[in-house]
Amino acid sequence: MDDLIVSNSAAGAGNPTRTNLDDASITGLELEGSYEADRLFGSLAVTIQTGDDISDPGSINPALEDRIPADTITLLLGTRLPTRNLELGWEGTYYFEKTRAQAGFGGAPPTNITADSNLIHDVFATWTPDQGVLRGTEFRVGVTNLLDTDYRTHLQSEAVRRSGRSINISLRRTF
Repeated sequence: MDDLIVSNSAAGAGNPTRTNLDDASITGLELEGSYEADRLFGSLAVTIQTGDDISDPGSINPALEDRIPADTITLLLGTRLPTRNLELGWEGTYYFEKTRAQAGFGGAPPTNITADSNLIHDVFATWTPDQGVLRGTEFRVGVTNLLDTDYRTHLQSEAVRRSGRSINISLRRTF
């Protein structure tokens, strides 16, 4: 990529918060497989990315560690109860540990920031009536971060944490 606009990890007082990388390369692999049957379903996804700051290989993050998210593996497992029009599922996302450098302020040397590896659990249930006045309506309830894990993703600053457990309720109507 030419002229990749990125956050300036070396920004200090009076410096721009965005900068251009004259020449950068980001490569990656994303694989996903899924299985569907009347009563069971699932998927497995793997995402891996690497990068190079070709224009400045001597930078504090020469492999673009401050711009590329951590590698992940996501597994989804679920079951369907057709006689009840119900679907139940669990999804686990594993974030691999990753380290990036952050420029020091006021002449201080760069410091390393490491996002620990984490396994985050989400669950959901979906009910879709096929008769009566509710036909074509989908009711869904989900819990994200079921175990209320205190974590942050690799690209977040040290002071920022991911939100804790949340319950999501949705209603969708098709007509």
